[in-house]
Amino acid sequence: MVTKTQKVRLGIFLFFGILLLIIFIILIAGERLLERVDTYYIAYEDVSISGLQIGAQVKYHGINVGRVESLHIDPEDVNRVIVEVRVERGTPIKVDTEASLILVGITGLKQVELFGGTREAELLAPGGFIKAGRTFFDDISFSVEELTTKLDRVLSNIDALTDQENQIKFSNMLTNLERISESSLTAVEQFEQTLNSPEFQSIVSNTAKFTEELAQIELTATLEELNAAIAQANQTFMHIDLMVIRSRRDILITFETLKEAADNFEEFTRQLSEDPSLLLRRRP
Repeated sequence: MVTKTQKVRLGIFLFFGILLLIIFIILIAGERLLERVDTYYIAYEDVSISGLQIGAQVKYHGINVGRVESLHIDPEDVNRVIVEVRVERGTPIKVDTEASLILVGITGLKQVELFGGTREAELLAPGGFIKAGRTFFDDISFSVEELTTKLDRVLSNIDALTDQENQIKFSNMLTNLERISESSLTAVEQFEQTLNSPEFQSIVSNTAKFTEELAQIELTATLEELNAAIAQANQTFMHIDLMVIRSRRDILITFETLKEAADNFEEFTRQLSEDPSLLLRRRP
């Protein structure tokens, strides 16, 4: 039989248990209600968001600014997935900011990464749609497509190089290279034989002897004789200059005498032409 004291204890326990539960709920709900956040939406079309879960982090240039609140398919377009995110109030999300899905390590989970946004762009109002950016898989698909295109080009070039015409050209080129190699080897052998021949060795020996003899010649006496000859030639030219200077006066006197004789002869011929009788009588 339950006593009155036990009933009182049970009532006190239930009272405090319910009170603690109410306080805990108030704290949790109050924190959420008092939390200052802005809500935005992201629409992904024809993109799988597998790995993105509610509560996933939302980062802006690597800084954690919020979390994912809900995921649902757009009832008006089944190929469109709407992601609701809440970020800290005052986060400068611009109209040209983009949201991409990135992997978190190797777990396969994803998170939202916000990037971009220019200084001149306007701020996006809360409740607006953030522009969906390229996802990790989009980048991989683009890279794979580009790699496939380049691989196709390489294979086409290989096919072009390995066709029958190019094979014939390549074979001819190898044949020509083989001939050139054989000719080069033959020329090298002939040159080696020439170097080892007695005639070439004799030429080398004679050249060495001539060099030694030329090195042993004393050029001092020859240089002295050459200097003496140059000095004698200089003296000869000096004597010639002196003779020319001395004979210059005599030559000038001779020219003056000849000029005077020519003038007299001219005067005589003039007078004779005027009076031929001068030849028969003496001039006064």
